[in-house]
Amino acid sequence: HIDRVECLKELDRGDGQCKYLINHLCSIYEKRPDICNVDKMYELFFQNKMTREAYCISKKSVLF
Repeated sequence: HIDRVECLKELDRGDGQCKYLINHLCSIYEKRPDICNVDKMYELFFQNKMTREAYCISKKSVLF
């Protein structure tokens, strides 16, 4: 439900799903925004705050 995340609202296609998601796959994966790149976001903002495992678990709780 990306419509619930302020920095992702511009990607919402109107139903809470990303407008670039086609058949459950990201159609812009290679050029996706940094906010969509879990590894990059971890390295930039969270590596000093939590383990990678904890970060990935927190992402799953937001996405599902």
